[in-house]
Amino acid sequence: MSKFKPYVDFAGVMNMAHRGGAGHGPENTLQAFQQALTEGAQVFELDVHHTQDGYIVVHHDPDLERTAGVSLKISETPLKVLKTFDIAQPFRRSNNNPPPLIFQALQQTITLPTLAEVFDEFPHARINIDIKPRKAFPVLELIRLIEEKGMTERVLVVSQYRKYLRITRRINPRLATGLSMSEVFCLKFIPFYRPKGDALQIGWLYYLKGLIAIGKVTRRLVAKAHRKGLKVHVFITEGKAGMPPEERIEKEAGDIKRLLDLGVDGIITDYPSLLKQILDNK
Repeated sequence: MSKFKPYVDFAGVMNMAHRGGAGHGPENTLQAFQQALTEGAQVFELDVHHTQDGYIVVHHDPDLERTAGVSLKISETPLKVLKTFDIAQPFRRSNNNPPPLIFQALQQTITLPTLAEVFDEFPHARINIDIKPRKAFPVLELIRLIEEKGMTERVLVVSQYRKYLRITRRINPRLATGLSMSEVFCLKFIPFYRPKGDALQIGWLYYLKGLIAIGKVTRRLVAKAHRKGLKVHVFITEGKAGMPPEERIEKEAGDIKRLLDLGVDGIITDYPSLLKQILDNK
């Protein structure tokens, strides 16, 4: 029997679509997730917040300013109101040649989904759930929803905040979890530290509380994580938002090849089709 929980018990390198593959579809939407599947993604990486009336919704920012052009805070707004806004505006402005599935979807308003809708639409997908709010996120409701939808073995719960992960591990030990930033710090600097999570999930350059750079992904770090029973998933999206698409894809291709050489277990990318092509060639 494998020592890994089912979510992370994966042979090879996971193709993980960042926000559902934000390079080819409007981030964190059902349409982007569907497109990511066609491009070879094996995991949807997504972000969650909660609405005023208690729904867990999929969105990166705490408000709709960037995605819909309205300054409504998700936690202070009911779902019915949030569902009236088109959150695909950044993608509409930046992408003039979307894939056919996305082009068709853009003919209508694209609204933020609830996590329950994602589970219902993609019951067989692996889903990486990043809890974004610093305070007052209903983690017990998240665990209940995961269990109710039969997704316990198909999700990885991550957050930079340790309190959410501690609750998740205590309430349902079968759920796979990432490491908080404080746990990443302990892994790096405390020799005999034994992490309680299942995956080290970090960027190429990773930070403590978003401010202090504490390290870079290296062969040594990957080997250390593996010795301690962790899978290693790396974001390659940092610092590329303003690049022209051709330049960004070239940069991501280089990052992917370097990370594969380091022996990582998953790569979180805006371009799952690019990662699939490189993996197929190898």
